[in-house]
Amino acid sequence: MHQLLVLGEKFQENMEKALVKQGYSIAYAETEDEILSLIKSSPPDVILTDYSSDPATKLDIQEKIRSSYEDFIKFIAVLPEKREPSPEIERAKKISNESIRNPLRPRDMLNILVKVVYGISE
Repeated sequence: MHQLLVLGEKFQENMEKALVKQGYSIAYAETEDEILSLIKSSPPDVILTDYSSDPATKLDIQEKIRSSYEDFIKFIAVLPEKREPSPEIERAKKISNESIRNPLRPRDMLNILVKVVYGISE
């Protein structure tokens, strides 16, 4: 079972069901302390960071995690629906393995997770 750690709000029920059905366990964190505690207790395969709200804080957290756990954790950035350029979003794209825009569809999320977890390149 692959572990997915989400920095942000909980998924909608249909998304969570689809991920669990495909063998993913999901944990959620809102703060730096929560996410570091979860990483130390059970390192995830992928950290999904939702940049829809408070992108500067979430970017700082992702950068700290990336510098400490870069060898074994992959990152996916979930970007807001708006396509307005911002320095935080551009940096988030650069330090993530993949990015996906909201709204999330289960099929799209599963495709990206398979690609990131198994290192499949296009």
